Amino acid sequence: MGTQATISQLAEKVADFSAILSQTRAAVGAVRTTTEATHRVLNSFVERYGRDQIVANAQAELSRLTTEWVARFAERRRIRALARGLAHALTEDAVTRGLVDTNTIEACSQEQLLLEPTFWLAPAVVAVAAGYSSDIERAARARGHALTLDQAKATLFFALTCSRQKRQSEAARWMDRYLSGLDPSDLGQEFSVVLDAVAGAELGIEALTYARQAMTRWDREGNARPFILSPSDSAFAHLTRWQPWMLDQGAESSGRFDALRKLCGTQWAEAEQGWQTATAVKGTLDYLRAEYSDSPPTTNGNHGTDIALNHLISQLDPDESRMHEQMERLRAIIEHGGDTEAAAADFKAPKEPETIDFQTLLERAVFEPGTVHLGYPARLLALHSAMPTLRPAVTAMKEKSESLLPEHLTLTVEGWSCQVPTTPTTPDSRQHAVNDLRKYLERRTVAVIGSVAPMWPRVLTCYALAAACAFLAVFLNGAAGSLAKVLTVLLLAYAVWGVAHVPFRRHQLREDGTRRRAEGTAELKKALGQHTHLFQQWRAGLTSATQWNNWSPAAGEQLNSQPEE
Repeated sequence: MGTQATISQLAEKVADFSAILSQTRAAVGAVRTTTEATHRVLNSFVERYGRDQIVANAQAELSRLTTEWVARFAERRRIRALARGLAHALTEDAVTRGLVDTNTIEACSQEQLLLEPTFWLAPAVVAVAAGYSSDIERAARARGHALTLDQAKATLFFALTCSRQKRQSEAARWMDRYLSGLDPSDLGQEFSVVLDAVAGAELGIEALTYARQAMTRWDREGNARPFILSPSDSAFAHLTRWQPWMLDQGAESSGRFDALRKLCGTQWAEAEQGWQTATAVKGTLDYLRAEYSDSPPTTNGNHGTDIALNHLISQLDPDESRMHEQMERLRAIIEHGGDTEAAAADFKAPKEPETIDFQTLLERAVFEPGTVHLGYPARLLALHSAMPTLRPAVTAMKEKSESLLPEHLTLTVEGWSCQVPTTPTTPDSRQHAVNDLRKYLERRTVAVIGSVAPMWPRVLTCYALAAACAFLAVFLNGAAGSLAKVLTVLLLAYAVWGVAHVPFRRHQLREDGTRRRAEGTAELKKALGQHTHLFQQWRAGLTSATQWNNWSPAAGEQLNSQPEE
C-alpha cells in the first residue's frame, strides 16, 4: 500500500509539473508573439523613418536645383518663346500692318541677350529682330555672335527662319553652310526632320539642289576605297554593300523545290544561290516600283519647316538636360515616398541623342522606311542619292547569277539519271523522261523478280538429310529416336519452304516494284515541274535587271529638273 501511495503522489506531481510546463510554454509563446510584433513595428518605423529622410533630402535637393534652374535657365524659356513668336508668319504680318512696333521687338530681343548672353538663341533672336527693322549691320553682328556660340544650331536656325520669311535664296545659302558643317558619319536626330523639310522643297528648289548634291557626295565619299582600281572592283564593292538588302526582297526557296532539291543532289546549292540572286534583282525592282509610285503623295504647307524649327528651339542644351534629368529623378523619388527601387524602375532617364551615319540612314530610308521616320519626299531623295551605287550593284548581282546558271541539271531517281537542260523544255520531252524512268524501273523490277528462284542444292541437301534422319529414327529408341524425328520434320519443312516461298517473294517484289515505280515517276514529274518554275523565275529575274536602265524613281518636278552633281 505504501508503494502504491508513493506512485500516486509522484503521478500527481508529474501532472502538476506538466500543467506548469504548459503554462510556461504558453507564456513563452505570448512573449515571442509580442516580441515579433514589436520587431515588425520597429522595422517598419525604421524603414518609414529612412524613407522619410530620403524624401526630405530629395525635397531639399529638388528645391535647391529648382532655385538654381530658375537662376540659370529661366530666361531661356522666355527666349525660346520669343524665338517662336518672331519666326511665326503672323508676326511678320503684324509688323506689316503696324500692330507691333519694330522698336519694341528690338528692345525685347536685346533685353533677352543681356539676360542670357551665353545662350546661342539669344543673339539669333536679335538677328531676326534686326531683320524686321532692316538693320543689316546689327543683324550681321548678331548672327556672327550666335555662330560663335553654336555654329550648327545657329546655321540651321537661320536657314529655317529665312524659309519661314520666304527668303528662299538666303535660306538655301544657310542650308548649304549647314550641310557643309555636318559630319556624315555622326548625324543627329534633327537631320531627319530637316531632311523632310528640305526634300519637300519647303526651303526652295535651290536648297533642295544643295541637299541632293551633298547627299550624293557623302555617299560617294563613304563608298570610296583606296584599293579599288577597276570598275569591276567598284561594282563588287557596291554589291557587297547592297546585297543583304536586296536578298531580303528575293523569294524564299524553303519548301518550294523539295523534290528538285532531292533529285539534283550536289548541284542544288549553286542552283539555289543563283535563283535567289535572280529573284532578288526582280524583287528589289518590284519593291521600289511599288514603294515609289508614279503618284507620290502631296504635301501642303510648311509642316516640315515648322516641325524642324520647333524641334531646334525646344532642344535643351547639355547643361540644361543634365539638371532636368536630376530634377525628374528626384521628383520620382518623392512621388514613390522614398522607395528608391520603385522610383528607379519607374523613372525613365532621357536617352542619349541617337546618332546615325549617312550610309546607314540612306539604306534604311530605301529599304526600311519605318525605322527612320522620313516622309515620302525625303525617302525619294534618299533613293535618288543611292541609285548611282545601287545600279552597279544590280548589274553585278545579275552577272553573279548568270555565272551560276548551269547548262543542265542532272536528276537521279533510284539509280537512274537524266540531264534536263535549263532552257525551256516541252511537255513531250518531260513526258519522255518520265517514260524512260518508268521503263527503267520496270526492267529492274523484272530482273529482281527473275533473280528469285529455289536454291536447289540447299533444298536437295535438306531432303537427303531428312531421309537419313528418318532412317535413323526407325532404329533408334528413346531420346535419340525422338531427336531424329524432330530433325526429320524440321529439314523437310525447310526444304518445302525453300521451294514454296518463291512465288510469295516474287509477288512481294512485284508489288514493291509497282509502288516504287509509281513513287519514282510521281517524284520525277514533280521535280520537272519545279525545274520549269525555278528557271522561269531565274530568267525572269535576269531579264528584269535590264529594266533598271529604263526605270527611275517617281521624282517630282523639282527633282527631275535639277542636274545631278
